[in-house]
Amino acid sequence: MRDAPPQTTNTHWSEDILETDGPIDKTQGNLPPDLVGILYRNGPAKNKLANHLFDGDGALRAVRFAPDGTASYQCRYVQTPKYSREQTSTKPLVRGFGTQPPGGILRNAMRGSPNQANASNTSVMFSNGRLLTLWEMGLPWELDPDTLETLGEMSFDGALSSRSTFSAHPRNDPVTQETYNFGMSYGPRNRIDTYRIDRNGRLFPLARTPVPVSVMNHDFALTSKWAVFLLGPVIFNPVPLLTGKAPFGKAMTWKGDHPTTILLIPREGGKAIVFETDPWFQFHIAGAFDDQNEIVVDFCRYPEYTNIDNALTSFRSIEDDYVLDATLWRCRISPTRRTLQSTQICPIPMEFPHMDTRFATQAQHFIYGSFSTDVSPSSFGSAIGRVNTDTGKTDLWDFGPACATSEPIFVPRKEKTTSDKIENEDGWLLAFVYNHIEHATDLVVLDAARLENGTVWVGRLPHHAGMTFHGVWRPHA
Repeated sequence: MRDAPPQTTNTHWSEDILETDGPIDKTQGNLPPDLVGILYRNGPAKNKLANHLFDGDGALRAVRFAPDGTASYQCRYVQTPKYSREQTSTKPLVRGFGTQPPGGILRNAMRGSPNQANASNTSVMFSNGRLLTLWEMGLPWELDPDTLETLGEMSFDGALSSRSTFSAHPRNDPVTQETYNFGMSYGPRNRIDTYRIDRNGRLFPLARTPVPVSVMNHDFALTSKWAVFLLGPVIFNPVPLLTGKAPFGKAMTWKGDHPTTILLIPREGGKAIVFETDPWFQFHIAGAFDDQNEIVVDFCRYPEYTNIDNALTSFRSIEDDYVLDATLWRCRISPTRRTLQSTQICPIPMEFPHMDTRFATQAQHFIYGSFSTDVSPSSFGSAIGRVNTDTGKTDLWDFGPACATSEPIFVPRKEKTTSDKIENEDGWLLAFVYNHIEHATDLVVLDAARLENGTVWVGRLPHHAGMTFHGVWRPHA
């Protein structure tokens, strides 16, 4: 473990972000002529009432790349009931993941409705042309792709009930053009509900799979045959939540003497495979694929949950006492033998893994992410990097100790083919980079295959964008 970085204050994560529109001022380079489309990013943007980074109200940021080589920025809050209710309040009124309204046990007992707490602040997806913002424990919200106006809660035309949950990490199969997702359900019988969304945006329940223990789970993997869940031993105790003593996140406990549970759900139906392995925790999975009779999964692995949980709770001064300790790992799972073998691909701390989504469910040779380096040990990464999953070779571009990077989104060059990509990784990486000294956010474009050359283009946003978790690219039609 490296020494903790110098003390800084993440003001961009604690103050509210402005709704604004305006041009992006170029500060370096020229936009590639084939980079035409819209980058959407979601993250917590109204954080003054939040006691946990996961509880800030969501805002969608859109960067529009025009054919004339210019770019513009737009930001709008998602108008959820939580946002509307607390918009002018000076204290939290809704129980969140880690936020408890004042009033004690009597005020908070039996008040844990996902509909009330839904901040819609985590991720973003398209489904049959519909733009959706996503949260962890509630329904998606639909926004207008052009104006970012909130259109309302989205149930896939009634296929999801008001009590359904829809995770922030859907997975797309580019071969079948289907999207899969899941929702966690807690109660007398804990379970994972899985869904399939066809190319026309119609949602179908896939399976209701019992879970041995009430674990917290944020992500999953999809192959051509399986939905894969790596369930670390972060155990939920419903009693503190139901009695009003603690919010959901404070009712979670890391149980390092418990195993990680591997859950394999067949995409085409059938009985799930369940077995146990050594304990770890992960938020994010980069990707997965079938390799003959085995499943290969790449993910960012934490040795345990407590450190990252404390950091997210103390997000206003997160860099004072936390250094990222997730690194990229690969595991091979045998469904027939019910065994798992895992190896570390890269030892450099990393989060927010991303890949070329055109080849999801297939073998990936490159994974991109936000890295924390010895030169610039920002808690959530000051560098954008690429890992070769075959060799472990890692290339980085570090923006310096004053900067915090975000999840890099891979955008392919339009003129290249499938075979070209796998060999040459020909495309661009788009990311927000916040400079806490200048209190400003830049949008950066890097050549995915030539990170050592630095930024291709840098533009300064009209207003700092705060913390964004995940994003999606929509090419120009």
